[in-house]
Amino acid sequence: MQTTPFLSYVHATEMENSCSVEMSESVMRFVETSPLLGNQEFDLTLSWQNVTVSVKRKKSAPKLTTTWLKSQFIWKKTEHAAILDNVSGNIRSGNLIAVMGSSGCGKTSLLAAVSKRIKGKVSGKILLCDRPVDGSLLTKISGFVPQKDIAIETLTTKEHLQFMSWMRLDRELCSNTRSMWIQTLFSDLNLVGCEDTPISALSGGERRRLSLAVELLTDPPLLFCDEPTTGLDTYNASTVVEKLRVLASRGKAVLCSIHQPPSDILSCFHKIILLAAGKVAFQGTLTQAHTFFSSQGLVCPLSYNPAEFYIQQLSIVPGKEDESLQRIHCICEAFSTSNQDEYLQLSMPHIQAARNSITEISNDFQKYVTMRKIHWHTQAYWLTWRSIVDSRRNKSGHSVQVAVFLVVSVMLTLCFMNTEVGTQSWIQNIRGLLYLIISEVFFTSAYVVFNTFPREIPVFLIESGLYSASAYYFSKMVTLIPRTVIEPLIFLGIIFVLVDFVRRDIIMYLTMAVPVVLVANSATAYVPIDLISLIMAGIFYNIRALPASIIWLKYLSQFYYSNEALAVLHWQEVGQIRCSNDTSLPCLENGQEILDEYGFETENLFKDLTALAIFYIVLHFVGFLSVWRRSKKSAAY
Repeated sequence: MQTTPFLSYVHATEMENSCSVEMSESVMRFVETSPLLGNQEFDLTLSWQNVTVSVKRKKSAPKLTTTWLKSQFIWKKTEHAAILDNVSGNIRSGNLIAVMGSSGCGKTSLLAAVSKRIKGKVSGKILLCDRPVDGSLLTKISGFVPQKDIAIETLTTKEHLQFMSWMRLDRELCSNTRSMWIQTLFSDLNLVGCEDTPISALSGGERRRLSLAVELLTDPPLLFCDEPTTGLDTYNASTVVEKLRVLASRGKAVLCSIHQPPSDILSCFHKIILLAAGKVAFQGTLTQAHTFFSSQGLVCPLSYNPAEFYIQQLSIVPGKEDESLQRIHCICEAFSTSNQDEYLQLSMPHIQAARNSITEISNDFQKYVTMRKIHWHTQAYWLTWRSIVDSRRNKSGHSVQVAVFLVVSVMLTLCFMNTEVGTQSWIQNIRGLLYLIISEVFFTSAYVVFNTFPREIPVFLIESGLYSASAYYFSKMVTLIPRTVIEPLIFLGIIFVLVDFVRRDIIMYLTMAVPVVLVANSATAYVPIDLISLIMAGIFYNIRALPASIIWLKYLSQFYYSNEALAVLHWQEVGQIRCSNDTSLPCLENGQEILDEYGFETENLFKDLTALAIFYIVLHFVGFLSVWRRSKKSAAY
């Protein structure tokens, strides 16, 4: 097999790097044979100049002059607080750079800002090979590994990568190529043997390497990693950083934030960037860092971890805030006026030389620019597939919910099963039972949504750029339908078999099941107007007796439509009812009188069923708009 110049360069570079790991033969074969994912040797520089990131926050009221109760009613002014303040720097292909600093110094914000993934007020210039670059291109040619490994944990690693390959890669890429690339990533990132392991069972290091594999699916020349070693032991942290070093040796530019790495891990980085209070305190090699801090009278002892020493000098010590801020200010000012910072600002020969490659974007970045997303229906298919797999494997949670549902049905049956049909007491029991059936089905279906969306919203926000919000929401609707049809049918079936309704044949059961199933599905588009819905259900009073000023509220109640429909379906079948021997008690002689007592009308049956269907469509549309709006406002990292 003939070796390409780029592979020769990789071999030579890896032999020089002490932290390098030999590139697998499968990767070399794939680089040469894949028409889309073959690695290329890019010569690019990503630079950022005077980047400022600020967030809006409310000014807090003085504690000595304002009580808590008063502070809740007074108008609060807002202010913009700077997270990053005029930060400049750059990263070149072939370099692995660490962004370090104390907690809250702006490490994650810097990565999000220079990768154009932050959604906030950002000023300054982001340049790719000395040319302004828009967020669309930058997100296509870069990968971002978040600090938190957020994924559907019931999926296996292979299933997760398979799903991501469909969401990230060109829609025309054949399945064989996708499978080959996935297997290559497993081999190259030491994940062989974990293909069939659920994500929830992976170790911390394996989860980080899996997150890295997801971003490497598109083979990006730029890679951003937010604290990839956090929570890992020394061995796993070293393994992850070594993989990042190898990626840099293959021509990628890798920028990652990291928190106080050990000395051996720190030595794997080509350069470091030190941040303090949102400003750059240093950027350069470890040797240059030692020289710079020594010039400020801050000499790192030989037995001391340099990373820990530098971060300690750039941290705000409790009780010594003023002194710490003064020291940080002096260090940042000294670096901004140093020869090293002037070199960073004025060193443009490489950028100018690489400028030709960015102008020929149609060639070098063709596979990124022309990458076509899969069609909407394919997105919906794979999202639905993932939801179904997750639902099927999350048996414990579903089993508990179904068990509770069945226990409630048995309890209702025991309470209402021994009443003689056609008596006045039977009327009272059946009316209460019909209402309880509707309310139990409604709230049980609504609680299913409560358990689903809060758990998956973080995953959706991370992945929101990969697929449309409408495809995601549609997949959740489709996934919920089997539960909101089968469970209500079982629930109603148990009650129907044991309780004496007016008729106990299959036609009556299926007829009564229609409004029950409809209200269950409409409840999945839950909107918190329970009180209005319950009051307007028409079970506590005659609906016609409501004042004209509020009677229109019944049209906002799913309980009203479902309760009226179920009542009409049952009571219109009831003929003569026996009255009590006690003439002082009221007597309802037939089903029509029962419907009249509550203001229900038989001719409203079709309208009720149609209204429940409209509730399902309209409320789900409102729910979709909320999910879509949230995806636009939340940060994509």
